Amino acid sequence: MASLISILDGSNAYHSSSLSFKVIATDHADNSVCLNGQDAISYLMSNLFSGFVNNNVSGKDSGILPPGLKILGQNYVVFERPPSYQNVFYNIDKVHSEMSDLNTYLFRIAVPWQVYVAIFDTNYYLSDVYMFFSPTSLLSKSQPLYLPPIPNFYTNGSLCRPMFSEMEEIERYPKNLSGVISAAYDWIWNNGTNNDLNEAVVHVNLQLIHHAKLPLAETIFKHISSEDYSKLFHNPYAMYYSSAQVLTIFRSWEQIPLEKILDIKWPVPSKDQHFNQSFYVNHDHNLVDHPHYYDWLLEWACSYYEDEPSERIDYIVDNGEYDPDAYYQYVVEQNKITSFPSRYEQRTCQDVINDHITDDVFYGSVKSRYNTFISNALALKGIQQNA
Repeated sequence: MASLISILDGSNAYHSSSLSFKVIATDHADNSVCLNGQDAISYLMSNLFSGFVNNNVSGKDSGILPPGLKILGQNYVVFERPPSYQNVFYNIDKVHSEMSDLNTYLFRIAVPWQVYVAIFDTNYYLSDVYMFFSPTSLLSKSQPLYLPPIPNFYTNGSLCRPMFSEMEEIERYPKNLSGVISAAYDWIWNNGTNNDLNEAVVHVNLQLIHHAKLPLAETIFKHISSEDYSKLFHNPYAMYYSSAQVLTIFRSWEQIPLEKILDIKWPVPSKDQHFNQSFYVNHDHNLVDHPHYYDWLLEWACSYYEDEPSERIDYIVDNGEYDPDAYYQYVVEQNKITSFPSRYEQRTCQDVINDHITDDVFYGSVKSRYNTFISNALALKGIQQNA
């Protein structure tokens, strides 16, 4: 008599006899259909195993999960935290210099809702983590998210991975979803920041002040005087901020109480990891070729050469004998021309997930589980599969 394997999932029964597989699907009205061969495999792939991708990886223990868990996928987890105070340890040095603890500053800042997207492998090692700000709890995968203006973040919301000197710093987390979530949170808030990468901070000035024309009082520049702002943040084309600029922003941010943090406006993430630097690199060429670049030339020249008679100023302008570097500086500092994009890509959880999940990965993981599952079932019955 042929061996018979029965697999039950609560509503369907999956049977195998010898080397041939047969699927008997039964609905709640006890109506059944029998499928064989390729039809049986297709049914398994499209029904039973498609549901596995929303469960734990390989059926491993997920650990104790926090109430903020929002979405669980094959190799990612989305969780959130409500508005709270967070400590930021900011070192003004760069990682490749001799970083000193004496140059580390502690700031206690209020942050709005935080949405975290943690990417992990089949062994529950964290590989990438994203964090975004949100004015509310996460209600949809398509909900707009905002860029946290904190050093060590790229402009697409991803964190620059911290460097660990010992393997213990990686292995200390449980190899389950609970460990992934703990690691993601620690990477962001408990490993400190430095001044190597602060393009996400620059975006506050670029997008909110110079593009959206928001008043300082609606941003984390709220407690920076107009004089200090004009002195430190007048250049909208900066790609990098000095430690003095970052410290000034954190000192202002620290004065915003938690009950007011949901009123603050935040920059929009970009689609790419780095902000599109083609708008900044060699921007001399971009600005000079702008069709309105010379619209303010005569106005500037009258002020710059105020001791010259008007006829002489007209001659200087008409014959190009003015100081081109001084005029360029005037155009930049007075924000006469904006060389950054007028629109930004609005990032959502679905966008981040799509960057890390493909149909090929999905199908391959399901197929692999199917083969493993069947092989183990056959082995229990002493049956060998055909190669």
